[in-house]
Amino acid sequence: MSSTHLSVEVWTEAAWSVELMGRYSCVSSAYSGQHSSTLSAAAEVIVVVVVVVVVVVVIVVIVVIVVVVVVVVVVVVVVVVVVVVVVVVVEVVVLVAAVVVVVIVAVIVAVVAVPQHKKQSALWLTLPPPFVIIIIVIITVTVFFTISYKTRHLTDPQIMHGCSRAAAVLNHQHGINLRNVFDTQKLLKEDRDIWMRRPISEEMLNALAGEVTPLFPHLYSRLLQAIRPEHKVWLDKMTQEELVSGVKPVAVRSARTRRVRQEQRESAKQTPLLHLSSRQRLLLADTMPLSRLGF
Repeated sequence: MSSTHLSVEVWTEAAWSVELMGRYSCVSSAYSGQHSSTLSAAAEVIVVVVVVVVVVVVIVVIVVIVVVVVVVVVVVVVVVVVVVVVVVVVEVVVLVAAVVVVVIVAVIVAVVAVPQHKKQSALWLTLPPPFVIIIIVIITVTVFFTISYKTRHLTDPQIMHGCSRAAAVLNHQHGINLRNVFDTQKLLKEDRDIWMRRPISEEMLNALAGEVTPLFPHLYSRLLQAIRPEHKVWLDKMTQEELVSGVKPVAVRSARTRRVRQEQRESAKQTPLLHLSSRQRLLLADTMPLSRLGF
């Protein structure tokens, strides 16, 4: 009986120990799951906070950049408007002053007469007719705007070919100093083959045409009359060939090559067969011809 009772107690204690271990494992697993869920929730909160902070910082930076750009644009616009207004006001003031001066001069130069039937010391100023004043004002305005346009035109960037003489003439005769002038001579010194390039650009053609424009009509007609009749055919042929070269460059190039070869063959036929060296020419220069010797 005692052994059976002991075995029952042993089994009972073993069962209790197993049950306690199971409860402990359940409690520990529940605690660990709760702890891990708490950590994941905290991590999500931290990530959300970081993202919100980054977005806020980016938005603030973009807003600051936009504000700075807007301020700069507004400042530039204000400066440009102020400059334009100042220039316009100055021109208007100068124009008004010129008109006032012209009117005053017209009044002073007008008929100043003392009536013969009145013996008074006062001067009677008679204004000129209205149409005279209108004509004077129109002429003054035209001259003013013409001078203003020429001044602006000369101060704008210009392209000139050898501008030293033109600048000297404008300075000595009119007191005008050229500014922002681009001299093509400098470019020609840097690149001497610029006019040898083909095809010639449109700007270069315009420059060449502008240089020969003063030759018309007097010098061109005189030079045309000076051309000999036998050379006019050749000139017309070369002119026509140059015009066609812009449309059919290959055909014109082939025709020129054939013409050059033909001229070479013709010159070879006309050249004497005997060619003397320089030493032979010197020897023959000191030799008496056979006809002089009586042969």
